[in-house]
Amino acid sequence: MKSNYEPLGKHIQLVDYRNSEEVTSTVLGISIDKEFMPSVANVIGTDLSRYKLISKGLFACNPMHVGRDERLPIALYEKDSPAIVSPAYFMFEIIDRDVLNEEYLMMWFRRPEFDRECWFMTDGSVRGGITWDDLCRIKLPVPSYARQCEIVESYRAITNRIALKRAENDNLEATLTAIFKKMFVEDESVEFTSKKLHELTKTIDNRGKTPPNDNVETPYPLIEIAALRTNGRIATYRNCIKFVTEETYNSWFRSGHPKQKDILMSTVGSLAELKLFWGDKGSIAQNIVAFRCHDTTLSMYLYQYLLRKQHELAAYEIGSVQASIKVSQVIEYDIDVPPQDLLEQFDKIATLFTEQIYQNEDDIDICHKLCNLILQRLTPQD
Repeated sequence: MKSNYEPLGKHIQLVDYRNSEEVTSTVLGISIDKEFMPSVANVIGTDLSRYKLISKGLFACNPMHVGRDERLPIALYEKDSPAIVSPAYFMFEIIDRDVLNEEYLMMWFRRPEFDRECWFMTDGSVRGGITWDDLCRIKLPVPSYARQCEIVESYRAITNRIALKRAENDNLEATLTAIFKKMFVEDESVEFTSKKLHELTKTIDNRGKTPPNDNVETPYPLIEIAALRTNGRIATYRNCIKFVTEETYNSWFRSGHPKQKDILMSTVGSLAELKLFWGDKGSIAQNIVAFRCHDTTLSMYLYQYLLRKQHELAAYEIGSVQASIKVSQVIEYDIDVPPQDLLEQFDKIATLFTEQIYQNEDDIDICHKLCNLILQRLTPQD
């Protein structure tokens, strides 16, 4: 290890602020992209005073699933208003902010090499956790504070572009949700027909055996749960870390491949994560199935409908060692189908919005590649 590397434990310390006075009820989790997001956990009836209270400048991480995800969900909280996170999370702060810049540290946490080091430290359990002592043993370079600020400024210019595009997408998502609610929830004059999910869709299911794959990038990503456990309606392809060859893509997948507007759903681990497949290349195998509507004008409505019922879908858990749901039960789920004219009207609007979201995601992908170039250069040269 180079001499200018220092153990992380020299610069950070655990903090434990609790929501004892119930300052807020905003519960956050941490995404695989290392960002705070609204928690999907059902906290109805939960004592939120036990949760950890996080404020601007503090870090939090979920140490429990590193082995499964091959990443450490860790994030810097940057909002002015406080929120709460799970009591199981590590929450920590920088000891001396005149020595180590918090944004520079977060950049280091985003490096793939950092995640690989965390993964090597996991405890070998099904979930694969990491300890606080493990985290503190990881080493990082600490250049002068002025140099840290220069690096952060270059990085921030790109991340600001990402934030702008994400804000646009968030606005599009919120608008679509509002349109759906107005058309199909608040309008009591709409008459629905009840259909089973299997009556409306074909299931694309390649589970049971993992295809030959590699981490060498090809045009054929293998979509796993990490690509679904993100914000937004489109699978996040930059989270795909495994790829198949053209030959495997064309010959291995017995049930075929997802097509545009198919609805992807996770069946193991994080249950009933839902995303739309958009674009033209991608494979699914372990832990994910796709639902393809017989009527293509139904797809956008069905995605939004299932999203509203996500907790009910996750309740189909069968109670195995690792959380999982049976697709044979899910396809028996009752779907309220509105009249065809409303389906076509919503499909037209939602398709236009989703295409714009997809284009913004392309822009975000380019920005992420530029960010990765900066992160790769964080390592000091000999």
